[in-house]
Amino acid sequence: MGAAVIRWPSRMAIVGSCYGAKPPSTQTATYSSRLPEVTYPADFDVRYVSDGGQMRWNGSKIFVGRVLIGEPVGLEPCGDGLWTLWFSSYALGVFDERKLRIRARRKPTVKAPKIKT
Repeated sequence: MGAAVIRWPSRMAIVGSCYGAKPPSTQTATYSSRLPEVTYPADFDVRYVSDGGQMRWNGSKIFVGRVLIGEPVGLEPCGDGLWTLWFSSYALGVFDERKLRIRARRKPTVKAPKIKT
């Protein structure tokens, strides 16, 4: 994995020095060029989000969101025909396989799904 170094623009150095800050041009931040791969427990059903922001379910296309294009989402069984929709450690909503709809949560739940070993 390569690393990307991000440097502040020179205009920021001028603005920062006006406030007595250390010139940003001397500060660097190193970031990995790729995020770790998202994985799910074995009992999850994993689907990939298509170019249209949809996942497939028994031949139907279910809109998940364009922000997740190309990403795997996990479906955890949580009731009769109901599945919790996960992206990484975020529970995004509940998928109803009978209505073919996702009921989104107002705020995604941040909780790591239980991983069986």
